[in-house]
Amino acid sequence: MIGLGRDVNETTGRETGVKISLFNVLDPTNLEESAVYVDQGAYSTAGNDFKAFRYLPLSQKLILPKSEYNWNSGEFIVCAYLVFCD
Repeated sequence: MIGLGRDVNETTGRETGVKISLFNVLDPTNLEESAVYVDQGAYSTAGNDFKAFRYLPLSQKLILPKSEYNWNSGEFIVCAYLVFCD
């Protein structure tokens, strides 16, 4: 199972970026996070819009929209899409 959300600093409670997790679901009573990827400083609308999240099973690609906050300009900049391949 794939999970998409925001990574949070456990000490400060601040969001640090987009977090993608893979979960081992062989035992539904004991789900395990088996892999994690965090894109520091990033934001994805896929966390709020399930239609923005794409997985292409034949090519095994995960595609997400990505934005980042530019500290110099004070603006969010759309960086197109993240593509993750097996």
